Amino acid sequence: MLVRAVGTRHALRCFRNPCPATHRPARSAYYLARALSGQIERGHDYLALKPTIAIHFLVQDLLGDPGQADWRFELRDQRQPAVRLGETLQLHIIELRKAERLGRLPPALSAWVACLQHAQEEARMKDITHEPVHEALGRLKVLTMDEDARWRAFAREKAIADEAAALAYATRTGMEQGLEKGRLEGEARLLENLLSRKFGALPDATRERLRAATAAQLETWALNLLEAGTLGEVFRPGASA
Repeated sequence: MLVRAVGTRHALRCFRNPCPATHRPARSAYYLARALSGQIERGHDYLALKPTIAIHFLVQDLLGDPGQADWRFELRDQRQPAVRLGETLQLHIIELRKAERLGRLPPALSAWVACLQHAQEEARMKDITHEPVHEALGRLKVLTMDEDARWRAFAREKAIADEAAALAYATRTGMEQGLEKGRLEGEARLLENLLSRKFGALPDATRERLRAATAAQLETWALNLLEAGTLGEVFRPGASA
């Protein structure tokens, strides 16, 4: 499985089928090389190549060292190992059974190892607390369902997504409407104060008219106020919205 990240390409594989010991290194090297070379075609620029990191999980032990289960291979100089040829190629190999015996991996990686080793054991899966593992198992369960069950699961996910989208839309719309209402109320209060200063106390009907007005009406009345000699001229029919 290839996972494309920004600036990097990850190639993940889990080898569960038995393989002769002499074939295991070649098999890992083959899939690493294919992940790198498959990025470009004839005529493409080499700069289009992204660093490739292969992560291989092996059920069988690859190397004889009993004290190490996770390995990292890179392009390094033989006489000066500190000198690397960039990060173009990396191969990480994790020997699952050995890793489980040693118990030295970081918690997150240990959770994935346990998942790959005991995915069919419900009790073991419940002991895993690393949430991404459970998310992956949920996706895998959907993929392995029969068509009807898969459709029902899809329908449930779609319903949840639709509900979340509807709630977000309602919240956003409510906020926008609230902002618009607040703006109109502020404009109405300002115009009411200006009218009161110019013409004195306003009738209740005028105040109600201001509160019920649209933005266009308030703008028209505010412009009329500049030249109006009476309160009636502010709301004259020929100029009101």
